[in-house]
Amino acid sequence: FAISVWGGVSQNIIDPVFITQKRCIRMIFGDNDAYKDKYATCARSRPISCQVLKHGSQNNPHTNRQAKPCAKCSCMKRKTSKSLIKPFRCQLLDEEFYAKESTKPLFKQNELLTVHNLYRLRIIMEFFKIMKYRLPISLFSLFKRSDRRDNRITPPRPTHHFVYKSSWLWNKFNETKNQLDFSTTSCSLLKSCLTKSLKDAQNRHENNWHEDNFQGFGPLT
Repeated sequence: FAISVWGGVSQNIIDPVFITQKRCIRMIFGDNDAYKDKYATCARSRPISCQVLKHGSQNNPHTNRQAKPCAKCSCMKRKTSKSLIKPFRCQLLDEEFYAKESTKPLFKQNELLTVHNLYRLRIIMEFFKIMKYRLPISLFSLFKRSDRRDNRITPPRPTHHFVYKSSWLWNKFNETKNQLDFSTTSCSLLKSCLTKSLKDAQNRHENNWHEDNFQGFGPLT
């Protein structure tokens, strides 16, 4: 609600909001069955790859078992002693087990925008309506059009406020589609082009989040 007012804050303030958004996306669209199955595991359900020698018994825990480490245990040497290889270390849960499900494919699959791109969508659309209809006049008078190009805005001093952010983002987005004009372009056409551009930029870099996903614009044809 009113993201065009508070969404232009610095990165360290908006990041906790993005973390909460990703948590909600996992809860709604994530693989819930895989999540439950992962945390339902125990040591008895994980297969033992190490070879138990004849002097020990795998079924009797009270015997003095001797085992030959598997290939996975050989890769998990202790940091204190590189020459020491202990068996059954393959039963330890590694960082891959605790890794959370990536939300980027979920955003792409369900055609959702992150909080950063929702802010850019809302602020550019509100700015465009102000310039197109010249209402409210109190806000329209705060913007200054470029003397050389009528569809460009001369931004004021850099701040986190609406006037600077909307002017700067509009000029940056207008570089991808220079034919946009306040008088001839409709609001529905702009919203369609802008949404497509933001989604194209957000889906870059495969399954890893990159700052370009939140700052760039996709090419428009």
